[in-house]
Amino acid sequence: ESSARADEAVGPAEIRAVSRAVNELAYQQETAHEWVKQFNLSKTNFLNTVNHELRTPLTSITGYSELLGEDSHLSNIERSRMATVINRNAFRLNDLIDNMLTVLRIDSMEVRFKMTTFDIRDVIKESVESFQTLAESRELTIDSDLGDVPLMIWADENEILRVVANIISNAVKFSNPGGQIQVSARPVTSASGKREVSFIVKDTGIGV
Repeated sequence: ESSARADEAVGPAEIRAVSRAVNELAYQQETAHEWVKQFNLSKTNFLNTVNHELRTPLTSITGYSELLGEDSHLSNIERSRMATVINRNAFRLNDLIDNMLTVLRIDSMEVRFKMTTFDIRDVIKESVESFQTLAESRELTIDSDLGDVPLMIWADENEILRVVANIISNAVKFSNPGGQIQVSARPVTSASGKREVSFIVKDTGIGV
């Protein structure tokens, strides 16, 4: 029993020495068991994250591929737009695979974000476009309200795109036919006086 301990204060010196050795072994076993438990938990969390990250672009690729194969009445413009979306998400999948080592970089304190200034409205528009046709095939409506003023932010554009796409993807996946998805972004001022951007996705789905 790794939780049991011998009394190191009882008996001759030889017995006390054995008791200390037994207690040390028990402690090492407990520590090893806890480490394995933490490792298994980290592995499970990592696999769940990877699964979610990969499913988002795969859902878009699969949906548009099915539409291209099944709907013979699509115009050349529509087919070209769908092919562009498929190609974009294929590149995103490749980017996700390249970034699988992010967890290792976090552990080794070597995380590097590619910080740039960009209009987050462009990222939101790209994400909405990626899921527009898929949403229509599921009888869903996506409405965007991004305003006319550029919403410039300082961040890693690829990471922000990943966040936005995941949220919109969930809204599409878990909304029933006939549902509505509303995507908006607007400038706000925080309680401390900072200028920020509020990004909101509302849907009529089952909720998180």
